Amino acid sequence: MNSRELEGPHIPAHVWDRAEVQQSLLTRDFGQLCWLIRQLCTLRQEDLAAVTGLSQAYLSMLESGSRRLTHIDKIIRMLEGLQAPRELVGPMLLGKDRSRHHPMLSILSELRPIGGDSSAPPTRDGAARSDSACTAILRAVQ
Repeated sequence: MNSRELEGPHIPAHVWDRAEVQQSLLTRDFGQLCWLIRQLCTLRQEDLAAVTGLSQAYLSMLESGSRRLTHIDKIIRMLEGLQAPRELVGPMLLGKDRSRHHPMLSILSELRPIGGDSSAPPTRDGAARSDSACTAILRAVQ
């Protein structure tokens, strides 16, 4: 077994630049977040289970929407395993009211909508994303 296999899957930094990934994180939709990361990185649920500490069965329920991740210790463990950038985790943990003046807002305002981006993955239900994804992020934190 090589060192890469011992470390588990790596989430490339560019994944966290995607508007739909940031929106899922800010809205605490961890099922959508995991699904997007798996699609963008071509990972299996077992791969994410290995780095997040969540079981494959739990990830399946999370992605399907039948379960929600609400325990802060599990959320932090999952985000650490996914190597989520601290500048993205902060606004999500602060919540709407306390993140209103967070410096991340200036970054979010510069994001481009993904609706017309042919490289954007589909949503879990196969529908195309709305052009107002970035606007929704800004509304969620204001």
